[in-house]
Amino acid sequence: MLTADLTDGRPLPGTFDLIHARFVLMHLPDRRRLVSRLAGRLNPGGLLVLGDAVELPDVLGPSSPYRRTMDAMWRALRATIGTDIAAVPSYPRFLREEGLRDVAAEVYCPPLVPGGPAALFWSETWSRMRPQLEATGLVDADVVDQALTYLSAPHLAELGPGMAMAWGRRG
Repeated sequence: MLTADLTDGRPLPGTFDLIHARFVLMHLPDRRRLVSRLAGRLNPGGLLVLGDAVELPDVLGPSSPYRRTMDAMWRALRATIGTDIAAVPSYPRFLREEGLRDVAAEVYCPPLVPGGPAALFWSETWSRMRPQLEATGLVDADVVDQALTYLSAPHLAELGPGMAMAWGRRG
């Protein structure tokens, strides 16, 4: 078993045919430098796959309880553990800048379905994060309650946060 800390600056051991970072980089500082470190560990022909959260918010509903609670969650995660999804759409460019070839990407944002797995995930997440959500000042208890109710309502109509995957191959 190989264990290394990507963020500590020490040389990473070994080279690899496949490196897959899924829901990792968005939580770490200096993401661009980390992509460079990962790309540098690829064998010739090796594949680097990056996947992190991405959102396609409904710009016509920016003040809905759902949107306000989701925004509060991202703010709370950034303040507490450094999570930042802003650079995720830049991953294909980062891979090209590292000289990787066959760079491609895809985005998957599942629709939320009342009582479905994704809606239940967000409901559980927001319930557990309630104090942190309210501490952002973007929402109060009433707004969070409305958002939680909406996640199980028959009229639920949102694209949930999804995942952007980008990949490239060492020449």
